[in-house]
Amino acid sequence: KTAYEIRNCDWSSDVCSSDLGGSRRALLIAAVLAGLATSTKYTAALTCVPLALAAWSGGPRRVALAAVVMVAAFFVGSPFVLLDFRTFLQDFQFEATHMAAGQYVDVGNTWVHHLTHSLRYGVGLPILILGAAGMVAAAVEDPRRAAVLYSFPLIYFAVIGRGEVAFYRYILPVVPFLCMAAGALIERLAARSVPLAGVALALTGAPTLVATLHVVTLMAASDTRDAMGKWIEANIPTESTIVHAGAYTGAPMLQRNVANQTREYAAKAGRSDVGGFRKPDDMKWYVKTRPMYDVLFVRKEGIDFASQVDVDALLASPPEWLMLEEYWLEHYSAVPTAVRELAAARYDEVHVERATDGPVAAVFDQQDALYLPVAGFSGFTRMGPTLHLYHLRP
Repeated sequence: KTAYEIRNCDWSSDVCSSDLGGSRRALLIAAVLAGLATSTKYTAALTCVPLALAAWSGGPRRVALAAVVMVAAFFVGSPFVLLDFRTFLQDFQFEATHMAAGQYVDVGNTWVHHLTHSLRYGVGLPILILGAAGMVAAAVEDPRRAAVLYSFPLIYFAVIGRGEVAFYRYILPVVPFLCMAAGALIERLAARSVPLAGVALALTGAPTLVATLHVVTLMAASDTRDAMGKWIEANIPTESTIVHAGAYTGAPMLQRNVANQTREYAAKAGRSDVGGFRKPDDMKWYVKTRPMYDVLFVRKEGIDFASQVDVDALLASPPEWLMLEEYWLEHYSAVPTAVRELAAARYDEVHVERATDGPVAAVFDQQDALYLPVAGFSGFTRMGPTLHLYHLRP
């Protein structure tokens, strides 16, 4: 459409449309989806930027209409933001504080880390490079259209990098736009040479495809935490106390007994601790035919539980069952030296579930408790940490 047609279109009609503005019906659909996306994940509120840019060709009234519909759709999806605003504000502030404070391991500048690690290994270097180049090419060809297409991922990247938390998964909203921009660049190449574009497509997607197949294979091959949980249920008496020297994220999947649940529920009710829950609080959700255990954790900096034990207390009164976690997550899987020495001096190893079958040289998201490499899959056989179970000698 010409600039004149865009400016003078009757935006109350569903017939009128432009390459960016679209019809009123398209605007309403986009605004509803943006609001529902925000209800699903608050960072999707940034979709208001491309929505406003696309609507601006219809004037301020059209932008206002989009804003009202987006906000209304958000409240439809998340009514308790209004009904219990105090809790919403409290939890939102908690998340904001968490983002600013970081997550155990300092990875340096968050923007740089996402480029050199999260996206580098998440989508693969070819897609990252072509995607960035595709965005630049789009901006040169048609700045306004490029702003509508790529304003969200760029603003999101700027916002998400301001904090100290740099989970790889936090950069996921950027991935579809990188793929779209890379695809557009290859499409341009296809206009000149279809065979050459086919080669470029294969070379671009191959590393990501290989990594994806590795991840899917490992996830489908079971998990050490499930395997250890089944072994314990088959060989260790119910109601036994097991101390896990590692994070709760690396512990075996076991049903907790009433004593454990009582401690955890009291802590959660007081909001002093919400970390130790692996099952619903209500005992009606438990399978009565399965045994239950009291699983305690060695106290770890930054991770607090109602069901935990200090290293000194553990050394003074060693439990009958002790489990050591072994993995490449430097914070989550760290085990105090004194506890390792205690295991060597006072315990016999009775069972082990391994995650690898040989030496590895892998890359991990050190801030997140994902027991799966993002690169360097050789040697891994399944998800989960290597778990060593020990029994106290008589």
